[in-house]
Amino acid sequence: KPMLVAIFLTIVVRTAETANEPIDKTIANWVSATILTAPLIAFLLY
Repeated sequence: KPMLVAIFLTIVVRTAETANEPIDKTIANWVSATILTAPLIAFLLY
C-alpha cells in the first residue's frame, strides 16, 4: 500500500529531523507522530 509506505517515510524523515534535538523532544515527536498515524495505519490494514 503506497499510502502506508508514505506514512512510514514521513515518520522516518521526522525522526531524522529531530536527531539533533534533545531526546525528550524527539520522544515527544515520536509519540505525537504515532498517535496521529496509528488510526490511519489501522484503517488501512483492516
